[in-house]
Amino acid sequence: MKLRAIKCMTLALLVCCAGPSRSTGADATEPIRIGAVLPFSGGVELYGQQAKLGLDLAVKDINAAGGILGRPVEVIYADDETRPQSAVTAMRALIERDGVLAVVGPITSRNLNAIAPVAESLKTPLLYATNYEGGKCSRYFFSFSTVPNQELGQLLPYMNQTFGNTYFLLGADRVWPQQMFDIAQPLIEKLGGKVVGTQFTLGTETDFTPLIEQVAATKAKVLLFALKGDGMDFIRQADDRGLLKDTTVAFLGLSEVDLGIFRGKGQNMYTVVPFGFDERRPLRQGVRRQGPGRSRSRRRGVELCNDTLQHADCAQSGYREGRQSR
Repeated sequence: MKLRAIKCMTLALLVCCAGPSRSTGADATEPIRIGAVLPFSGGVELYGQQAKLGLDLAVKDINAAGGILGRPVEVIYADDETRPQSAVTAMRALIERDGVLAVVGPITSRNLNAIAPVAESLKTPLLYATNYEGGKCSRYFFSFSTVPNQELGQLLPYMNQTFGNTYFLLGADRVWPQQMFDIAQPLIEKLGGKVVGTQFTLGTETDFTPLIEQVAATKAKVLLFALKGDGMDFIRQADDRGLLKDTTVAFLGLSEVDLGIFRGKGQNMYTVVPFGFDERRPLRQGVRRQGPGRSRSRRRGVELCNDTLQHADCAQSGYREGRQSR
């Protein structure tokens, strides 16, 4: 899903960027070098590895078809360690030392905020394929994922109408969850809903029992969830303790690589992706769970549960964190 999204994005952007080369006098055998600033350590490395798989698929396909303008494509990877300063160092090295034509990444919003000015100052396209809080505008910044009106604007009305109008907001103490919740609160109020609790985690929690009890005590009908990486185990523990029987999760930024962490738990969850399709079937505007392994078309947005993502083979996601990292 997200792998193919990154692959398709890379195919298109590499073609667009392949015209003028940074190096002069490049011959036909010299590769077109693309940088990738991704987290391979620091807490969200799961998503860095996911992005790398997608980029590797793209390079394999491009080169098998003869490259771009007859030249092979090479991706040079750099670990941003999920830290802004490391991301800036990696970005500068890729551009100034390795001469890359463009840079893909990063994952976290904090690192994006750190390296976007570098891309601008060095006049290098930055290709960002992660959903984020929006607000950036630059001729060198290309976003390929959702911004809040495309994600919250679709998800919240459905949750409010279907499950109830009381919300608990749970996210990591990072840029993306904080800003998404700032945007979500007036939207919830406009829908006639009420936020009955908000909590940000520190990323050091392993036993989520106190937090699960805190959410349960509010009797919130919807849990707006923005925990990634180090907080994902909350879902399994919440399911085991019965929270999800009465509270439905509205999951921001759900990715197929998250499913292995759930280990079959967390069936009562909904998310939104911009579109769902694969190479053999037409675009579906939405799918939602109808039982084990079943799904059906739904309105704008795509509501996906664990079971559907695993078995429905109809969703190829076109898209998929202020104080520490994303």
